[in-house]
Amino acid sequence: MLIDFETMDIRIDSQMKGRTIVNGGVLVADNKFNPIHKKNVIIESIYNLPAKYIVNSFYLERVRQTEGRQDTVFMPKFRHFYFYLRELCEELQVDYDVELWSFNADFDYTAFIWNANYSRFTRDYKFEEFLDDKWFCIQNLASNIVCNTPVYKRYILKRGFATQGGNYPTSAELVYRYITCQDEFIEEHTGLSDCHIELEILKYCKSKKRKMYKTRGSGLWRIANPCTY
Repeated sequence: MLIDFETMDIRIDSQMKGRTIVNGGVLVADNKFNPIHKKNVIIESIYNLPAKYIVNSFYLERVRQTEGRQDTVFMPKFRHFYFYLRELCEELQVDYDVELWSFNADFDYTAFIWNANYSRFTRDYKFEEFLDDKWFCIQNLASNIVCNTPVYKRYILKRGFATQGGNYPTSAELVYRYITCQDEFIEEHTGLSDCHIELEILKYCKSKKRKMYKTRGSGLWRIANPCTY
Protein backbone atom coordinates (compact mmCIF):
# COMPACT_ATOMS: atom_id res chain seq x y z
CA MET A 1 0.00 0.00 0.00
CA LEU A 2 1.45 3.33 -1.11
CA ILE A 3 0.37 6.38 0.90
CA ASP A 4 1.16 10.03 0.19
CA PHE A 5 -0.13 13.12 2.01
CA GLU A 6 -0.20 16.74 0.94
CA THR A 7 -0.40 19.10 3.88
CA MET A 8 -0.65 22.82 4.62
CA ASP A 9 -0.30 25.08 7.63
CA ILE A 10 -3.43 26.68 9.04
CA ARG A 11 -4.05 29.17 11.84
CA ILE A 12 -7.45 29.32 13.57
CA ASP A 13 -8.07 31.38 16.73
CA SER A 14 -4.32 32.14 16.92
CA GLN A 15 -3.57 28.41 17.10
CA MET A 16 -1.08 27.24 14.49
CA LYS A 17 -1.53 23.75 13.09
CA GLY A 18 1.25 22.51 10.84
CA ARG A 19 1.09 19.48 8.57
CA THR A 20 -2.69 19.61 8.31
CA ILE A 21 -3.66 16.99 5.75
CA VAL A 22 -5.74 18.32 2.86
CA ASN A 23 -5.12 15.50 0.38
CA GLY A 24 -4.26 11.82 0.71
CA GLY A 25 -3.38 9.29 -1.96
CA VAL A 26 -3.79 5.54 -1.42
CA LEU A 27 -2.62 3.00 -3.97
CA VAL A 28 -2.75 -0.74 -3.26
CA ALA A 29 -0.80 -3.14 -5.46
CA ASP A 30 -0.33 -6.89 -5.39
CA ASN A 31 3.09 -8.50 -4.99
CA LYS A 32 3.67 -8.12 -8.74
CA PHE A 33 3.04 -4.37 -8.44
CA ASN A 34 -0.29 -4.44 -10.28
CA PRO A 35 -2.64 -1.77 -8.81
CA ILE A 36 -5.80 -3.27 -7.31
CA HIS A 37 -7.21 -0.26 -5.42
CA LYS A 38 -6.62 3.49 -5.62
CA LYS A 39 -8.13 6.66 -4.17
CA ASN A 40 -7.29 10.33 -4.25
CA VAL A 41 -8.95 11.70 -1.10
CA ILE A 42 -9.69 15.38 -0.47
CA ILE A 43 -10.52 16.38 3.12
CA GLU A 44 -13.42 18.81 2.73
CA SER A 45 -13.17 20.50 6.15
CA ILE A 46 -9.63 21.65 5.29
CA TYR A 47 -10.07 22.06 1.55
CA ASN A 48 -12.99 24.48 2.03
CA LEU A 49 -11.42 26.64 4.76
CA PRO A 50 -11.60 30.42 4.13
CA ALA A 51 -8.35 31.82 2.76
CA LYS A 52 -7.77 33.87 5.94
CA TYR A 53 -7.05 30.65 7.88
CA ILE A 54 -4.54 29.25 5.39
CA VAL A 55 -0.88 30.08 5.96
CA ASN A 56 0.53 28.19 2.98
CA SER A 57 -1.71 27.28 0.03
CA PHE A 58 0.95 25.76 -2.29
CA TYR A 59 -0.42 22.20 -2.15
CA LEU A 60 -4.02 23.36 -1.96
CA GLU A 61 -3.77 24.90 -5.43
CA ARG A 62 -2.38 21.67 -6.81
CA VAL A 63 -5.10 19.59 -5.16
CA ARG A 64 -7.74 21.74 -6.88
CA GLN A 65 -6.51 20.34 -10.19
CA THR A 66 -7.58 16.83 -9.14
CA GLU A 67 -11.27 17.69 -8.75
CA GLY A 68 -13.41 15.68 -11.14
CA ARG A 69 -10.87 12.94 -11.74
CA GLN A 70 -12.25 9.43 -11.75
CA ASP A 71 -10.40 8.30 -8.62
CA THR A 72 -10.94 11.49 -6.56
CA VAL A 73 -13.36 11.33 -3.63
CA PHE A 74 -14.28 13.92 -1.01
CA MET A 75 -14.42 12.97 2.66
CA PRO A 76 -15.96 15.43 5.15
CA LYS A 77 -13.25 15.31 7.84
CA PHE A 78 -9.94 13.64 8.61
CA ARG A 79 -11.61 11.06 10.84
CA HIS A 80 -13.45 9.68 7.79
CA PHE A 81 -10.10 9.10 6.08
CA TYR A 82 -8.74 7.54 9.28
CA PHE A 83 -11.51 4.92 9.42
CA TYR A 84 -11.42 4.38 5.65
CA LEU A 85 -7.73 3.49 5.93
CA ARG A 86 -8.34 1.27 8.95
CA GLU A 87 -11.14 -0.64 7.23
CA LEU A 88 -9.07 -1.01 4.06
CA CYS A 89 -6.13 -2.44 6.03
CA GLU A 90 -8.39 -4.84 7.91
CA GLU A 91 -9.97 -6.02 4.67
CA LEU A 92 -6.61 -6.57 2.98
CA GLN A 93 -5.12 -8.39 5.96
CA VAL A 94 -7.61 -11.22 5.49
CA ASP A 95 -5.73 -12.32 2.34
CA TYR A 96 -2.43 -10.42 2.36
CA ASP A 97 0.56 -9.57 4.51
CA VAL A 98 0.07 -5.81 4.22
CA GLU A 99 2.96 -3.36 4.09
CA LEU A 100 2.53 0.41 3.93
CA TRP A 101 5.10 2.47 2.04
CA SER A 102 5.70 6.21 1.61
CA PHE A 103 8.67 7.92 0.04
CA ASN A 104 9.28 10.07 3.10
CA ALA A 105 7.57 7.75 5.55
CA ASP A 106 8.64 9.64 8.65
CA PHE A 107 6.76 12.71 7.41
CA ASP A 108 3.63 10.86 6.26
CA TYR A 109 3.31 8.64 9.32
CA THR A 110 3.88 11.59 11.68
CA ALA A 111 1.37 13.73 9.78
CA PHE A 112 -1.24 10.98 10.10
CA ILE A 113 -0.75 10.72 13.87
CA TRP A 114 -0.64 14.51 14.33
CA ASN A 115 -3.93 14.91 12.49
CA ALA A 116 -5.46 12.17 14.61
CA ASN A 117 -4.35 14.18 17.66
CA TYR A 118 -5.93 17.36 16.27
CA SER A 119 -9.25 15.67 15.53
CA ARG A 120 -11.79 14.80 18.18
CA PHE A 121 -12.89 11.21 17.72
CA THR A 122 -12.38 7.83 19.35
CA ARG A 123 -9.11 6.52 17.98
CA ASP A 124 -8.13 2.89 17.45
CA TYR A 125 -4.73 2.54 19.11
CA LYS A 126 -4.35 -1.07 18.04
CA PHE A 127 -4.63 0.12 14.44
CA GLU A 128 -2.06 2.85 15.09
CA GLU A 129 0.34 0.26 16.53
CA PHE A 130 -0.09 -1.72 13.32
CA LEU A 131 0.77 1.40 11.30
CA ASP A 132 3.85 2.09 13.41
CA ASP A 133 5.07 -1.46 12.81
CA LYS A 134 4.20 -1.77 9.11
CA TRP A 135 4.82 1.73 7.65
CA PHE A 136 8.12 1.65 5.75
CA CYS A 137 10.25 4.21 3.90
CA ILE A 138 10.96 4.16 0.16
CA GLN A 139 13.46 7.01 0.51
CA ASN A 140 15.56 4.80 2.78
CA LEU A 141 15.50 2.08 0.13
CA ALA A 142 16.26 4.48 -2.73
CA SER A 143 19.03 6.30 -0.87
CA ASN A 144 20.85 3.03 -0.20
CA ILE A 145 20.12 1.12 -3.41
CA VAL A 146 19.96 3.89 -6.03
CA CYS A 147 21.31 7.24 -4.86
CA ASN A 148 24.43 5.96 -3.14
CA THR A 149 25.88 4.51 -6.33
CA PRO A 150 28.52 5.98 -8.66
CA VAL A 151 26.27 5.72 -11.72
CA TYR A 152 23.46 7.74 -10.06
CA LYS A 153 25.91 10.37 -8.86
CA ARG A 154 27.43 10.68 -12.35
CA TYR A 155 23.89 11.08 -13.73
CA ILE A 156 23.15 13.91 -11.28
CA LEU A 157 26.40 15.74 -12.02
CA LYS A 158 26.21 15.31 -15.79
CA ARG A 159 22.70 16.78 -15.96
CA GLY A 160 23.27 19.54 -13.44
CA PHE A 161 20.72 18.21 -10.94
CA ALA A 162 22.88 18.66 -7.83
CA THR A 163 21.42 20.88 -5.10
CA GLN A 164 22.58 24.45 -4.55
CA GLY A 165 24.68 23.16 -1.68
CA GLY A 166 26.42 20.69 -4.02
CA ASN A 167 24.69 17.58 -2.68
CA TYR A 168 23.22 14.65 -4.54
CA PRO A 169 19.41 14.92 -4.25
CA THR A 170 17.38 11.92 -3.11
CA SER A 171 13.89 13.24 -3.84
CA ALA A 172 11.22 11.05 -5.43
CA GLU A 173 11.23 13.34 -8.47
CA LEU A 174 14.96 12.92 -9.15
CA VAL A 175 14.99 9.18 -8.44
CA TYR A 176 12.03 8.72 -10.80
CA ARG A 177 13.81 10.73 -13.50
CA TYR A 178 16.81 8.48 -13.16
CA ILE A 179 15.05 5.09 -13.22
CA THR A 180 12.76 6.08 -16.14
CA CYS A 181 15.26 8.20 -18.12
CA GLN A 182 12.78 11.10 -18.11
CA ASP A 183 14.99 14.09 -17.39
CA GLU A 184 12.13 16.59 -17.74
CA PHE A 185 9.72 14.85 -15.37
CA ILE A 186 8.06 17.15 -12.81
CA GLU A 187 6.30 15.68 -9.76
CA GLU A 188 2.65 16.72 -9.51
CA HIS A 189 2.62 16.87 -5.70
CA THR A 190 -0.88 15.45 -5.35
CA GLY A 191 -1.63 12.33 -3.34
CA LEU A 192 -2.50 9.61 -5.85
CA SER A 193 -0.25 10.90 -8.62
CA ASP A 194 2.75 10.78 -6.28
CA CYS A 195 1.77 7.27 -5.15
CA HIS A 196 2.08 6.06 -8.75
CA ILE A 197 5.67 7.27 -9.13
CA GLU A 198 6.57 5.97 -5.67
CA LEU A 199 5.24 2.54 -6.66
CA GLU A 200 7.60 2.54 -9.64
CA ILE A 201 10.53 3.47 -7.40
CA LEU A 202 9.64 0.71 -4.93
CA LYS A 203 9.35 -1.79 -7.78
CA TYR A 204 12.76 -0.74 -9.12
CA CYS A 205 14.42 -1.03 -5.71
CA LYS A 206 12.95 -4.46 -5.02
CA SER A 207 14.05 -5.68 -8.47
CA LYS A 208 17.67 -5.16 -7.38
CA LYS A 209 17.24 -7.91 -4.76
CA ARG A 210 19.27 -6.03 -2.21
CA LYS A 211 18.79 -5.65 1.52
CA MET A 212 15.39 -4.10 2.24
CA TYR A 213 16.10 -0.93 4.25
CA LYS A 214 12.66 -0.37 5.79
CA THR A 215 13.16 1.92 8.76
CA ARG A 216 11.70 5.43 8.90
CA GLY A 217 13.83 8.38 9.86
CA SER A 218 14.88 11.93 9.08
CA GLY A 219 17.97 13.09 7.20
CA LEU A 220 18.01 10.07 4.89
CA TRP A 221 19.49 12.19 2.08
CA ARG A 222 22.76 12.04 4.01
CA ILE A 223 23.17 8.39 3.03
CA ALA A 224 24.17 9.57 -0.45
CA ASN A 225 26.01 12.56 0.98
CA PRO A 226 28.08 11.16 3.88
CA CYS A 227 30.52 14.08 3.95
CA THR A 228 27.78 16.68 4.53
CA TYR A 229 27.49 18.22 7.99
